[in-house]
Amino acid sequence: MLERNKNLSDSVENIPHVGPALAGAFERLHVKTVEDLFRFIPRDIIDLSNPISAKEAQKKDGEKVVLFGEIEDLKVIKTPKRRIWLTSAKIKDDTGKVRVVWFNQPYLRTFFKDQKYAFFGPVEYSNFTKDKTMLSPQIFASPGVITIYRQSEGLSSKQIQRSIKFALEAGYNLDNLVLDNLASKYKMPKSQDALLSLHFPKNVGEFYRAKERFIFDELLFFISANLYLKNLNAKKSSYKIDTDQKLLNQFISELPFELTDDQNKAMSEIVKDLGGMLPMNRILQGDVGSGKTVVALAAAYLAIKSGQRVAFLAPTQILASQHYQTANKLLTKLGVSVGLMTADTNRKFKTQNSKLKSSAEKLITKDDLIIGTHAIIQESVEIPNLALVIVDEQHRFGVEQRNLLINQKSQNAPHFLSLSATPIPRTLAHIIFGNLDISTIFSKPKGRLPIKTYLVPQTKRNDSYKFIDDLIKKGQQAFVVCPLIEEQQTFTGTLFDLDGRKAVETEIKNLKATVLKKRNIEMLHGRMKAQDKEDQMAKMQDGSADVLVATSVVEVGVDLPRATVMVIEGAEHFGLSQLHQFRGRVGRNDLPSYCFLFTSGDLNDKTKQRLKAFVQNDDGFKLSQMDLKGRGPGAVLGNKQSGFFGINPVWFENSEILAKASKAAKALAPNLDKSPDLLKKITAMLETEHLE
Repeated sequence: MLERNKNLSDSVENIPHVGPALAGAFERLHVKTVEDLFRFIPRDIIDLSNPISAKEAQKKDGEKVVLFGEIEDLKVIKTPKRRIWLTSAKIKDDTGKVRVVWFNQPYLRTFFKDQKYAFFGPVEYSNFTKDKTMLSPQIFASPGVITIYRQSEGLSSKQIQRSIKFALEAGYNLDNLVLDNLASKYKMPKSQDALLSLHFPKNVGEFYRAKERFIFDELLFFISANLYLKNLNAKKSSYKIDTDQKLLNQFISELPFELTDDQNKAMSEIVKDLGGMLPMNRILQGDVGSGKTVVALAAAYLAIKSGQRVAFLAPTQILASQHYQTANKLLTKLGVSVGLMTADTNRKFKTQNSKLKSSAEKLITKDDLIIGTHAIIQESVEIPNLALVIVDEQHRFGVEQRNLLINQKSQNAPHFLSLSATPIPRTLAHIIFGNLDISTIFSKPKGRLPIKTYLVPQTKRNDSYKFIDDLIKKGQQAFVVCPLIEEQQTFTGTLFDLDGRKAVETEIKNLKATVLKKRNIEMLHGRMKAQDKEDQMAKMQDGSADVLVATSVVEVGVDLPRATVMVIEGAEHFGLSQLHQFRGRVGRNDLPSYCFLFTSGDLNDKTKQRLKAFVQNDDGFKLSQMDLKGRGPGAVLGNKQSGFFGINPVWFENSEILAKASKAAKALAPNLDKSPDLLKKITAMLETEHLE
């Protein structure tokens, strides 16, 4: 049985002490049900079970260690030259004392109580203190094995663990006979035992054994679902598109630029699919600014010239408008009509570009190519002869919504092309994707200026602001990215969540105390309403904003020709691939562009080398490989920002588990009807997850 006593498909809101607000925060992490919560794998653990003494710590040089002691001699000052907050103290135990320093965390003056804490961080000689010093350590209530989860605004790591505890106390469990029988062949723990070891580990070894079991389960679900979907797609037919080379040459000859070899290769692969009778299911992945859109529009042109229609979905109104403008420039002169449907244009679109089908009250579009946001994905919208669906960053769309578009009543299923700016290693992708073809654009358009990237020391911060201000005087703009929305100054009982990370709200106050105080500084973050986000981006687009301070929501954005500077605060908290996505928001013109990396404080050697590698490399694919080797796939794919909602980055960490799950899934595939519980799980997954 897949469940017992309580229904694992219950909303997390059903868990005691988890109300609507926390449920909303969980949903931002794509955790909706109790089972989602149970299977929410911690992103890391910290082994605090063996603290060393202050005397031993004095012998360390750059190593991360655990100290357990009291705080004394706490002082908070603002340095006169660098103008940064410095919190210094001493950690005391029975053997001695170790100096400790935090940067830009003045609120620590009221944080510590008269008790012992566990401190985790590097101890090394500091030129600043002229002594052996623990630099910017994390703070915990006590030693032990601490699980660290991906967090959401309004939801801390500790709250996630407590919610799991409350669910278990309420009677939910993860007993799973089918999966337990499969896992036993590979000597893995049972489901419920793995659940307890994953979220409440007694030691590091049992945590990693449990993690392997959960990764095995997820991979088995996902690969099985892909194989199931592949079998279904093999029974479908699609629109046969005229792929005459003369038509393609007609499109290419009208381009105001020369295509790269990679663009031509990707176009050939897509054209071959469009010429067949089976529905294309392909992802076009490429570095930021590599020219994916023009390749997608070439495919759209062929479909339209074959008498069919095309839908092009974008996650935001501004991005949809940008694609609309690009398509108009390239396709209107070739006789293609292009329509735009967003929340703002919907009413106008209904009156000018469509008519109501009285019998079913369906909105039937007239344009050859309809570009839009979620406004397209409605039951009231119908696009006859829809032969091709193009989705930009398709992880931003719900599967059920998207299926309203691609599963409209028709004898033929449309071809599907997904665009993604986050590269996934091809060999790994092909193992888990049984139903997916991949095209890749490595090179960038000719003439694109490289973005000058710098790791800026604290002593040069004000010089950087002066440099940015000079560029703003010339009509240019800047982004500032921060890891958090607001400072989290609360102690959760186990982990002090802030960890020195910069927050949007605080950074705006800081900037208004610099030479940039006369500039129009706006903010953008995930808690804002969708329309407010659009309004803020519109200010950047029309030039009324000079600086946009934002969280990672700007990772996927639009071309803003006036934006020439990207400032990344707390750069050490981001993976190389995510840093590269941020950097890709600028440099979309013929002006020199810049990326400045600011850090929260002194860095260890490994972090310094990682950031230096980013400074020296502007190839997104190389950076993703570095992340894969150095920090794991979570750094490559981000917090499920991979372009594939269903992927969990930890799947790629262990090739042996990946191989076992693939083998088990292939063995199960011909006889899924004999495992009704697993088949139910897979079919439910197909309704709620993206598998392409």
